[in-house]
Amino acid sequence: MLNNWPAYSFSPDGDLIFIDGEDHKNIINHMYDLVIANPDDERFLQKVESFLPKNSYYLFQRTNSNNWAIMRSYTSGYLCTNYSDSNKKAKCYISTTSHDLSEIRKDSYTAEDINELEELDLIKVTRDKKNQVKSIETNLDFNEKNIDKVPFVFMDNVSKPLSLEERKDHYSLVKEKYSIIKDIESYIKYALTVKPNSERKKDSTEFALQQTNIKQKKIEIANIPTPSNKIMIINIAPRDYDAEGGLPKFKCYLLDVPNNNTALYECYDESFKSNIAEEKILEKQKEKEKDGGWYSPWVHGTYPKKPNIHFIYFDYIKTDNNIEL
Repeated sequence: MLNNWPAYSFSPDGDLIFIDGEDHKNIINHMYDLVIANPDDERFLQKVESFLPKNSYYLFQRTNSNNWAIMRSYTSGYLCTNYSDSNKKAKCYISTTSHDLSEIRKDSYTAEDINELEELDLIKVTRDKKNQVKSIETNLDFNEKNIDKVPFVFMDNVSKPLSLEERKDHYSLVKEKYSIIKDIESYIKYALTVKPNSERKKDSTEFALQQTNIKQKKIEIANIPTPSNKIMIINIAPRDYDAEGGLPKFKCYLLDVPNNNTALYECYDESFKSNIAEEKILEKQKEKEKDGGWYSPWVHGTYPKKPNIHFIYFDYIKTDNNIEL
């Protein structure tokens, strides 16, 4: 049985609304009227919700509640489907993040990983009589003369290869402002839990899903009525959309679904769970500041840890009626 993973031009870059597709023409006309009346209306999302019947839709909000900028943990995304040639029943997957599969989590670290860190003088290892690792500690007596041996130095969850001179300059900066230990601990965690992904299908949806909790548990996030056996997906662009550059304020997609009620599920990997949790904490902290400043994802947020995978998915039926509106 051959599996297919066709991707579509529908690329969600903002908030997502899922609703029954029976009245899709009227909904689209209402939204066009709003855009014509005020193309830069910051309350566009709330106004769209105001004319949708209550309890008839599900909003998956990817923007910040204060300034409607896209949360840094999300950004971009795509819609694709999976089906077999002998079965029209299928699943639709919507990636809500711009995941990066160039690096993936290890199931466990190896003896080689430990030996490399020991040779770099970054850790102290305690072993039992059978030479099995009992404990690993950061070497607080790390000799700064060894900085030229460390292949990566970390800052704010961002890694990049550095030349020897850059490492020394970076070391001095970190030592002065942050403490080199924080950087070393970041590298140790990286070396023990992350490995480069050399597989050919590193950008495939199937491979991305394998890195999530989709097989461990089924997480239902909503169940919406779809009496027409059609589901409409509305993507509302974030505040900084470029109307003059040709980017639309909203995009819609219509899919056939098998049931009168459609359950929406989500799956994700540990890095996404950590990224979005940290960003929401940062958002709340910023809101509590006395100056009343708003959280701005691309000013106050940090770069998401890789691979940062999150999908919404549901059952659908493969037909010729599935179209972008």
